Parts: sequence; structure tokens; C-alpha cells
Amino acid sequence: MSSPLVLSPKECQGKAWHPPVDASFAAQQALLPLHAGELAKAAATMPLALMKEGREWRLVGVCGIETGHNLFIKDGQWLGNYKPTWLSTWPFAVVTVGEKGIVTFDRDSGLLAEESAGEPFFDVQGQMTEAVSTRVEALKAAHGKHQATQKALAALAKANVITPWPEALK
Repeated sequence: MSSPLVLSPKECQGKAWHPPVDASFAAQQALLPLHAGELAKAAATMPLALMKEGREWRLVGVCGIETGHNLFIKDGQWLGNYKPTWLSTWPFAVVTVGEKGIVTFDRDSGLLAEESAGEPFFDVQGQMTEAVSTRVEALKAAHGKHQATQKALAALAKANVITPWPEALK
């Protein structure tokens, strides 16, 4: 998310969005983010991996064997028995600033619109609309689990128990 829109009545004034109609937005993603709360259900459906992004490790579901192709999505429909939480909350995300989580919307999602051309983020009283509120509640429920997952992965990395997959091994 290169230019996130902070979710607030002021920042979203004059803007609207289009909810995703299916899972096509993830059809090019071979790796999907997960948190430890999803671990058991996701592991029963797909391979899991730890991926290093910058200095941090991330828990991901492996949905494809080549970049740009998700084997779990066909014609916009999710084919797996377990659907990762991320699929239900995108294009919204929580950006952590210090100890605080800020809900954002991905401007680059292609789903941002002018107020007259989509669903509003907030009603006239400044309250989140139901579609936005549902996603934000799911993000709030998952945020603590993501933070706990990151702490656990940091501890594993510090203990030197995470070993990169050998590139020569196919």
C-alpha cells in the first residue's frame, strides 16, 4: 500500500469506494498474509511459510508455486476450504504507528471513487457505514493476533531457529 488513505470522516470527505465483488484482486498473489489465529485452519488447507520482508518475518499461506498466480482463485472465486481473513478485509488494512493501529484504505486498489460514484465510507453523522464497519471490526479482531504473531516470529528469529529454504532445493 504505497499511498494509504487514513480512515476518518475528514480524510474520506468527498470520497467513496467500491467493495470487491469477488476474490479476483488476489488472483496474482501466490502468498497471502496470515496470523497465528488462522494457523490451524490454514495449515489444513494450504502450505504455510515464513517470509522475510525487510527485517521482519511474516506468516503467509502459499497459494501458488510461481509469482503472479494464485491456484486457490479461479474466475474470481476462492476454491479453498479455508478463506484467509485478509481476503475479507482488503482493501482495508491496519498500519501500526508505534503502539497504535490506524485503519487505512488502499488508494491503489482501483476501488477508490468520488463520493457520487460509489459507497460512502461515512454517513452524514460521521459514522462508518455498515460495509466499512464490518471490515474494520474484522481488522480490529485480527490486529492483536497479527501483533502476537509478529512477536512470536521475532522471538524465533532471535533464537536463530528460522532457517531460509535452500535455493538449490526444489
